[in-house]
Amino acid sequence: MDTTSQSGNRNIPTNVLTQEEFNKYYRQNVRQQTRGVLGLGISGAMATVLPYMALPTAAAGYSVYRADKARDKLAEYEKLGFKTRKRDVVSGLSRGAAEKLALSFLLMGHDDLLLLNQTYGAEHLTEAHSELLQAGPIGDINEAINEPVQDVQQEYGVATAEERLGWFPYGGEAVAGWHGMNVAEDVVAAGVTAAAVEFAVNRPFSALERPPPQMRSGTYGQQAPKHAHSGYFTNSQGKKVVGV
Repeated sequence: MDTTSQSGNRNIPTNVLTQEEFNKYYRQNVRQQTRGVLGLGISGAMATVLPYMALPTAAAGYSVYRADKARDKLAEYEKLGFKTRKRDVVSGLSRGAAEKLALSFLLMGHDDLLLLNQTYGAEHLTEAHSELLQAGPIGDINEAINEPVQDVQQEYGVATAEERLGWFPYGGEAVAGWHGMNVAEDVVAAGVTAAAVEFAVNRPFSALERPPPQMRSGTYGQQAPKHAHSGYFTNSQGKKVVGV
């Protein structure tokens, strides 16, 4: 069934979205993009030292791709008269950055961070992380989050970060990580585990990024400026909004 009506040279959808709903999803999209870009940078930096982070890096890249595709749909709404607001951009940026940076810091394995410190130099960061793990149950949660990856690495004969730290003073990094044995097992088996754990941890936050039903259906909603319309429609929440 055709869900559009003609207005001048445009096809105007009768599936209506309010400006408030557009604002909300725009904030969510900026938030999703911010989380994805930061995740891509953090995971990518870790993957240079920790092969198992290659798949989480790819997952972060896919998240950015999805956010970009959603942004393309938002651009179609803008053509219909929706307005973007700077405060929504600021809100999405700040919230996305706070969520991703906090979660990454809280859940990163301490041995992984110590190993990264040997490459990038992050002494103050490792000290702050060590102090954080002493606070309440955070240390136990951190250990539980990182244990599945370590178990898989041990099962497939891949050197864990703890083992590599012990070898480091003796030049062990020359035969570890991307230069070590069983790299494929580290990338695939441990990588799938790491990506699955990260997905589970991030799920409560990504669930908040679901678009309204109108956008999930692949059709466009619209609420162009009032002077361009006549009549009303009822949206998915039962509210009257201006329509054509």
